[in-house]
Amino acid sequence: MLNAKISDFDKEGLIQLDKNAYYELEGYLYPDTYYIPYNLTSKEIINIMFERFINKYKPFIKRQKELNLSLREVITIASLIEKESYNDEERRRISGVIYNRLQRNMPLQIDATVIYAITKGEKHINRLYYKDYKFESPYNTYKIIGLPPGPIASPGIKSIEAALNPEKHQYLYYVLSGNGHVFSKTYEEHIKNVHKYIQ
Repeated sequence: MLNAKISDFDKEGLIQLDKNAYYELEGYLYPDTYYIPYNLTSKEIINIMFERFINKYKPFIKRQKELNLSLREVITIASLIEKESYNDEERRRISGVIYNRLQRNMPLQIDATVIYAITKGEKHINRLYYKDYKFESPYNTYKIIGLPPGPIASPGIKSIEAALNPEKHQYLYYVLSGNGHVFSKTYEEHIKNVHKYIQ
């Protein structure tokens, strides 16, 4: 399904693709419960999911323009939040970290992008090794500055809202603890948290 062309569904031309994206439809098929008649074609099913995405997203277009972002950039950020967040409460805080790093031209260094780069979104990797972070890909945010060429998942509405309304703070780092992420403003503080929470 993801190998379909977005131009077959995006009749308004809302989404400007990056030529390096693995799949044109990644991120734009809204994750929801659907009741699908058994005789529909795959194209008809994709169209239903894409239309759901557009209808969910349209109320946010004004805010997107206020931030001077493209729809693709918003959904890419939202997909990173979707993959990184431990719970709903920290979505806007993680969004703030992403924006802070982008504004400072720091690599995002998000493990989920490395996993997506290596597997093309086809499976999960439980543990990354040093060699994995060197994987050459425009999706590997340890190797590039800025956003990857497209979403790495289909974000839900809460991640989209967080991408458009990042929390204002000075955090640049976070690490997973036993109950959500611990955030820090400096690299030194972050390293202490890594030693504390990563075994």
